Amino acid sequence: MVLLNATSRRSAEGDISGVVGVGQDITERTKAENEIQKLNEQLEKRVVERTMQLEQANHEIESFSYSVSHDLRAPLRSINGFAEILAENYRDQLDEDGISCLPQDNKRYRKNGSANR
Repeated sequence: MVLLNATSRRSAEGDISGVVGVGQDITERTKAENEIQKLNEQLEKRVVERTMQLEQANHEIESFSYSVSHDLRAPLRSINGFAEILAENYRDQLDEDGISCLPQDNKRYRKNGSANR
């Protein structure tokens, strides 16, 4: 591919007396521009694919997190129930170490079924 640039030469009276032109081979430049465009399109396609994969992975993580959170609530309620039984029925039989293991504020454990320490 050749890029041509031309301009006219004029006489003192303003008449066209000739043409001066320069030709430049732009074959390599055109190939490079086409390659860059092709690479940009491929990159954009990869970005879209990776974004979709990332969104899917985030959705799976959110689902897993919700499931784990939900699955842990029942055991925490059971542990809290046992701790309340110990506190109500056996506090006077525990030593200082045992008493320090009992929940100080059961409201923390009741909120959302989990401990918020």
